[in-house]
Amino acid sequence: MPLYVPDGDPSCFPRSAVAQSRGEISIDQYLDNVLPHLSGVVHPEAACSRGKMQYHALSMTIQSCLFESNFVVLEDTASIKKLLLSCWNGDLEDVKREAPQTLNMLEAHGIARNIFETMLCIACIRKNPTLLQYCLTLNYNASELISKSLPTPNPIKDAMTDAPDLEIWRLLIKNGLLGQQAGEMRQRLLNSLAITAINADRLRVELLQDLSQHGLAISNMLLNVAAQKTDPDTMRYLVSKCSLQDLERSNALLMAAAFNRRLIELLLDSGMSVNAEGAAPKDPFDFRASTTPLHNAAEKGDMDAVKLLLARGASWTKRDDQRKTAADRAEENGHQEVADFIRKSEW
Repeated sequence: MPLYVPDGDPSCFPRSAVAQSRGEISIDQYLDNVLPHLSGVVHPEAACSRGKMQYHALSMTIQSCLFESNFVVLEDTASIKKLLLSCWNGDLEDVKREAPQTLNMLEAHGIARNIFETMLCIACIRKNPTLLQYCLTLNYNASELISKSLPTPNPIKDAMTDAPDLEIWRLLIKNGLLGQQAGEMRQRLLNSLAITAINADRLRVELLQDLSQHGLAISNMLLNVAAQKTDPDTMRYLVSKCSLQDLERSNALLMAAAFNRRLIELLLDSGMSVNAEGAAPKDPFDFRASTTPLHNAAEKGDMDAVKLLLARGASWTKRDDQRKTAADRAEENGHQEVADFIRKSEW
């Protein structure tokens, strides 16, 4: 007799996914919440068994068991929990002992491959290349799971981008991450991974170098994203991989002036014009429309950026599409000291 779990109970997949990702519940508690679904827990009025999870790698893989056409409800999920906890804790000897027996048992329930995919996701989330290497030796066609492309959700890609790790990425790429994709679709995937690399806590350049070896083309979008938040070494690498023409077609300097002052000098030294103007507006609220880096720095009230741009020859007379000068923008945003400094520079 399936256990009735009311709608909104914390054991439902979405709430457990959010709580686990925020660190509000432990992995042990999370598994206690979600694994009972494999033994018959149902939400009659909820989306637990109807709506598929599109985020949180572990929830996607575990919930996917419920959608398998040959899924047979389990009497007990203790062995699955034990295996997944061993994976999470990095107890490789325990994993090697438990995985063959547990996965073999799950074959009869139609979900061995789903739980195997959960193991792959845990290896990525926990940045454990040794565990991943072991999983890749198991006979469950890991390459097919790794290379799944849209519109099919790919929990492994979600897991690897949530916690970027150089060794993990190399193993996944070697084992089919890029699949047989070519042309625009391949570039989209590479761009998506590059954005993750740019936002990573460490090894940004190394991650980007690996992607470049597999055909990553540095796009305007990547330059713009990097200019907002990345470090000088990462931006220096990106600049080295594109032409001045490509660089000037981007809004990298405008973004840096607004959000990331430490990149301004690097971009100017790379050849970008100190008076580069933003793209023509696609809508009347596009802040880049006809603005210059000086406009953006002034609007943010960044005196150091303003001084640097003026010292490098920025024009204080330039007006944006609303006929505003940089000093005007500073003033209307409450940065009177910056506005006064720019106006004094006119003399």
